[in-house]
Formats: sequence, structure tokens, C-alpha cells
Amino acid sequence: MTTEVTGQTIISRLRTKKGWESFGYGVLTLPFLAMFLFVLFYSFTSGEYAMCIVTGLISGVCIYFFAAKALRALKMAVAPQKATVFRKYGEPEEIADRINRGLENILLEQRDVIVTEEYILRRKCYETFVPLTDIMWMYRKEHRTNGVLDSIALVVFDRYGEQYEYPFSLKKQFAGDMDFVFGEISKRVPDCILGYNPVKMAYAKENKKPIPE
Repeated sequence: MTTEVTGQTIISRLRTKKGWESFGYGVLTLPFLAMFLFVLFYSFTSGEYAMCIVTGLISGVCIYFFAAKALRALKMAVAPQKATVFRKYGEPEEIADRINRGLENILLEQRDVIVTEEYILRRKCYETFVPLTDIMWMYRKEHRTNGVLDSIALVVFDRYGEQYEYPFSLKKQFAGDMDFVFGEISKRVPDCILGYNPVKMAYAKENKKPIPE
């Protein structure tokens, strides 16, 4: 991230990302809508109401799920200024200024993640901007396929209870990066909860702060 970030850059990226997200969820809604309409028609012509009711309920739930996500994403694409990150940390230009200042003191930089002395951020995903001092809980997340580790990520909960996931590279030259970030954040935020278990999750949820209106 060598190019200077502006408030307009942040707004533009959010609008584009949420626009495509809304489109994707809209596309996922269509086959379930088609199934629902088919079941509705079939039930009237065949009289097999029990099977049609079950299938209709399943497709209806899927329609509601994907349509709701599509509408939320569309709402954010139309008005990205209302994104949660701005309610928490200020106007787009303020956040852009904080991002640019932080780039002068980078602790770690990978393809997808930047950690500075001030914040952690997924590259070009500005809604994942979290000041280190706002991190309440973090843990390492691993995914394995047939027992083979194929991805790792740092999961962060901020003091508002919002969850963010930052993927780390598995390449040999980046070995130890996750431990390094854990250590640096722990040093700067000594009250941060480390590691995953249900008790820590319950504590984080109980102690989150309301997001400013």
C-alpha cells in the first residue's frame, strides 16, 4: 500500500465491493425463487401438499437469507458513508489520514495484511480498519484439508464486538509472522484476551460497547 489513501478512495472501494456483493447474493436468490414458484405451481396441480410444503419452506428460508443479505449490501453500496467503520472512527478523510500516518511505522506487511504501530488492516478493505488499542480479543484460526494445514488467519474482535479476519501467508519466508503480530499487539494492548475458548467468547460478548450512532 504505497499509494496515499483518500476519503474518496475508501468510499469508492466500499461502494464497489458492496455493489458486487449485493449482485452476488441476488444471483444466489434466483434459483431458490424459481424452486419456490415451481413448488407453488406443482402443489396446486398434483395435490402432494406435504412434500411441497417442506420444499417450499426450505426454499423460502433460503430466499429470505440471501435476499436480506443482498438488500443490506445494496443499502451500503448506495450510502457507503453509513458504514460501521465511520460510525466508530470518524469521517472517511479522518480514517484515510490515520491510515496514511500509520504507514510511516509499519510493523508487518504481507500481501493481504498490514499491521502498523497504530492499526491492523486488510489491504484495500478499509472497513477492516481497527486501531490496535481497540482490539479486545484475538486468536489464531486454522483450516486443514485431510489433516494438511492450508490456511491461517488472525481473528480479531474489537471493543464493539465486531469480528474481523486477517489471512496470513503460509509461505516459509513468512513463518513466525503470526506470532510476531500476537506479541506486538499484546505488548501494546496488555488487556487484550488471547486464544479461543467459549469462556473468552462469552466475556467478549458481555463486555462489548455499543457502536456510536
